Amino acid sequence: MSSEAAQGIVILGMPRSGTTLLRRLLDAHPAICCPPETNVLSAAARFLREETFAGGVAVGVLSGLSFAGIAEQVVVARLREFVFGLLQDICRQSRKKRWVEKTALNIFHLDQIELLCSGSCRFLCLVRHPLDVVCSLKELTDKMEMYVAELHAYIRQHPAPLEAFAHAWVERQARLRRFVSDHDLRTCRRSSRKPCTRQRRLAWVTGKRTSVEPYTPKAWGAGDTCRRLLYIGSCILLQQRWSWLAIRPLPRPYRLSQKSLAVNTNWDCW
Repeated sequence: MSSEAAQGIVILGMPRSGTTLLRRLLDAHPAICCPPETNVLSAAARFLREETFAGGVAVGVLSGLSFAGIAEQVVVARLREFVFGLLQDICRQSRKKRWVEKTALNIFHLDQIELLCSGSCRFLCLVRHPLDVVCSLKELTDKMEMYVAELHAYIRQHPAPLEAFAHAWVERQARLRRFVSDHDLRTCRRSSRKPCTRQRRLAWVTGKRTSVEPYTPKAWGAGDTCRRLLYIGSCILLQQRWSWLAIRPLPRPYRLSQKSLAVNTNWDCW
């Protein structure tokens, strides 16, 4: 890993898991550049994605260029140089030392992002309670009056949105756990309600022991009082209101998904 590439960090987490709040917090640090969603990694992932047709025939950029004599490693290396170059340019413009890429939909393109970025940057994985994610996704899609393309497959299979989002969480979380296991990463899991005051540092992200307190007002704004930081080791946990707890009784899609969530992800759904 080159010293310049090692300055990069990719945030991975389901939409509505607190990735935007984490982005704002990190970007408030004078040495870290974490711009609003660039979509550059998810776009690069779509570029690399292969479609499989009858007989197992793969059709895509990588297979097409391989027939022209250009190896997959060459394509991936050039695309990585292009993507990282854009992120480094943004970082230089902000006069900061380290870039962080956060786009909520990256979690749906993890296979291609792993191919593109593995060994070339760091990853920060954020996990939020599944029922809270499902509730928040439902609220967001109702407000948008649409579903993003990455959720279409789940909606087609499970027409009830709450159930579809729960299945999406289970599948993506299982893939993220494999990714973490394969790369020996640490995860940020949002499960505790009481803040842990130990080791209040951003050393893993910034490369040096840095207190986080001076940057929280800039990240949140003066009017935001419902969120708190939780610190466990070198990971950052973010706590929000547990909106799903206010729904009683739980809708049927929630009840149907609770057992699946607990079994497939080892998460206590209470």
